Amino acid sequence: MTDEKRNARPADISPESLDRFARKTASALRARVAEKPQRDMFDKGELWRRHQRDNGQIEAIDKLSRANLARLRANLKRLNPLEYDFVTKFDKRPFYATHFTPAERDRDGETTLYSRKKLIEKGITFDLSHSQAADLAEAANDDYVFFSLECGRTPKKASSRFGDVLYRFDLASSRVGSRFEHAWLSLNDMVAPPDNTLPRRVPGLPESDYRKVNNAVDVYNKPTYVFSGGSMMVGVALSIVELTRDLTPDSQRKLLSALSDDDTDKTLNGLFRPELKLARFLITDKFEKHLDETSGAAPPSLPPTPASPTYMDILDAYHGGPSRGSDSDSASNYSQDSME
Repeated sequence: MTDEKRNARPADISPESLDRFARKTASALRARVAEKPQRDMFDKGELWRRHQRDNGQIEAIDKLSRANLARLRANLKRLNPLEYDFVTKFDKRPFYATHFTPAERDRDGETTLYSRKKLIEKGITFDLSHSQAADLAEAANDDYVFFSLECGRTPKKASSRFGDVLYRFDLASSRVGSRFEHAWLSLNDMVAPPDNTLPRRVPGLPESDYRKVNNAVDVYNKPTYVFSGGSMMVGVALSIVELTRDLTPDSQRKLLSALSDDDTDKTLNGLFRPELKLARFLITDKFEKHLDETSGAAPPSLPPTPASPTYMDILDAYHGGPSRGSDSDSASNYSQDSME
């Protein structure tokens, strides 16, 4: 380092350099936040122990993701033109992480979502029935915030069993995407995946193909189909290609020829029900809020474009954030009075 750089005063540091420093620091802190939930999950979750007995020790989700992606690419070999076109377009589609709650969980333009374990640590009451004992024993993923995955800028449903207030996070946004850089996803619920919804979303396929897709649910919910960070979308796209190769040519053509974002979502959430997991918490002021109009709630709101994060923003996020808004993961919603 030169004497000039060593003796640089804060005023001599450009905003661009400060921004790069803030982003690198935030990324390193988020990586640290993700470490303990991963270790606990691998050590305590029976499905992870089974996978390690059969496939060797899992050192980190990112390494598992790379191995899964390499295996998938090797199995698929060369993509035909239809498959290549689908994967290429899929990577450019707008994807959103979505999260339902029973009540509004944002204040002053910021929302905070907590994992089940962090809710308990903070003494926040929530509906324990959403987290079954089997989920905790099998997956041991109770220190993650859960999200669904949607393609397209329009919400696909107004409510769920977890509530009628929908929060959506644009994964293409640099501020949101950076918060999901250490997230990971499974293609289905890893413990008790429901039957897929392909017949409802994409009608008119042969019954034999619907059966094949439904029989594959318990194949694609394993750790061998887990993808993380920047590999999540390509992992999902290649998994769709792999599954559709088992179907009739007409069915594959219909599923992979999706022209719109909505058609892509029907293929995605018809074949799979992806679950995104983010360690410990999400704190962000970049979100959409949509309320079910039939519930008598206020209309959807979009917050203003936020400024770049400050160093104090990063420290707040690392330590769990200021105690303004509070939320749960998709499997552990808590009562309205906890916001008071």
